[in-house]
Amino acid sequence: MKHCLTIIQGWIAKGKPRWKGEPLASYSAYCSIMGGVLDVAGLGHAFLVNRDLAQEGANPERDAEIAFTSAMWRMYGSDE
Repeated sequence: MKHCLTIIQGWIAKGKPRWKGEPLASYSAYCSIMGGVLDVAGLGHAFLVNRDLAQEGANPERDAEIAFTSAMWRMYGSDE
């Protein structure tokens, strides 16, 4: 928690710069502030980089099943 407050204080000290990227649909205020905070912290390059997963209909449960099945296949192949 202390680290988060330090990062936010740094953003405030820099004048609360807003993020200039393209926000998610109805999250423009959130994106503007969080992106700005992360930019000041040097992490702006990572903000919303996985937005394409949300647009493609990411399915964490399916992804976990695929990862599990792939690992089992690598370990055991076609053995029953």
